[in-house]
Amino acid sequence: MSAKPVDFWLNNVTMNNNVLEAAFRFQTWNGPIKVVSILSTVIFPKNAHFPIDASPIYDGPPHLASESYAYSKRSLAQLTQWYRKQHKCDFVSILPGNFFGAYGDFNPNTAPLVNALIAKMESQKEHNPTAPLTMMGTGTPLRQIMFAYDLAQIVIWAMENYNANEPLIVAGEEFSISQIAQLVSEQVGFNGYLQFDNDTKNDGPLRRTADTSQFERLNPSFQMTPLSTGIKKTIEWYIINKSKALQK
Repeated sequence: MSAKPVDFWLNNVTMNNNVLEAAFRFQTWNGPIKVVSILSTVIFPKNAHFPIDASPIYDGPPHLASESYAYSKRSLAQLTQWYRKQHKCDFVSILPGNFFGAYGDFNPNTAPLVNALIAKMESQKEHNPTAPLTMMGTGTPLRQIMFAYDLAQIVIWAMENYNANEPLIVAGEEFSISQIAQLVSEQVGFNGYLQFDNDTKNDGPLRRTADTSQFERLNPSFQMTPLSTGIKKTIEWYIINKSKALQK
C-alpha cells in the first residue's frame, strides 16, 4: 500500500476529473472531442477468477498493495461511462497490462518493473557489478507486460475505431517476475545474481491475467513487440538519456 494513500488518491482523481471535465466543456464550445483514458489492471478484484474481462471489475475490493491507485482508476472508468450516459460524450477507456519503455519513470523506487530493473542493474553493473540484486517477493507472480510503443499505437487506433462503453483490455504476453528480471539482466549484461526476499517483502497479487480476446477480435492484425526487443530498445534509450531519465 502507498505510504500516502490520501495524496495518491486525490492527485489521481483530481487529474482524472479535470481532464474529462475540460474535454466536456471544450466540446460544448467546439464540437465533439474523443478522449481515451488509460486504466490499470490494479482495478481487478483481489479474488477475481482469471483470465478476467471488464465486466466484474467492481465485484470486490482490489488488492491492498495498490488500493488507493486502484480505486482512483475505478473512479475514472466509472466517470468515463457517466459522461457517455449523461452528456453523450465520445469518451472511452483502455485497460492495459503492465507496460514499460523510453521517456518513462526510471526512479528505482517508483518506476514500473522493467524500467526500475534497468536502472538498478545499470547502476549496479557500474558501481558493484558482482553484488546480488535483491528483488521483492519470490519472483513467481505472473504479469502481462507490453512495450509502451505498442500501447501508444493502440491508443491511436482506439481514437479512430473504439466506441464502446466497457473498457477495452489490452495486454502483452504473460511472464513471471523472475523471467522478466532474467531477460533484463541478459540485455543489460548484468553479471551479478538475482535474489528474492520473501521474508520482508511480499509478492503482491499472484496474477492479474486479463482477457484480451475482445481487442484481438477488433484488431486481429496487431502484433505486440516481443518483450526482449522492447527491453533492448528501452536500454538503448536509457543509456543515452540516463541523466535526464533519472531526474523524473
